[in-house]
Amino acid sequence: MIPLAKEKEIQSAIMEYLALAGHFVWRNNSGGFTDQKGHYYRYGLTGSSDIIGAHGRTGQFIAIEVKRPNGKVTEAQNRFLETIKRCGGIGIVARSVSDVIEAGL
Repeated sequence: MIPLAKEKEIQSAIMEYLALAGHFVWRNNSGGFTDQKGHYYRYGLTGSSDIIGAHGRTGQFIAIEVKRPNGKVTEAQNRFLETIKRCGGIGIVARSVSDVIEAGL
């Protein structure tokens, strides 16, 4: 059995492809942590995509939620992608570089 690629590996491959294709993208971090005193701190926008940026030719906003082949998209992630699309941007879920190519990027 061939092991599934890690999400980080898929993200790296997608970002490399997008850069070579002339798009301006970066890894978007969001999440939270608890400090030693038990205080919780949130950073980033809940549900925001793993990769965001601008289309190299049109300037359209790009949002890509990266998942492993069996990974599930959360409701917050779906809402974020739908908002991006409603505003005229490109919002997709990608499980491989092929998904990004099929989306026209």
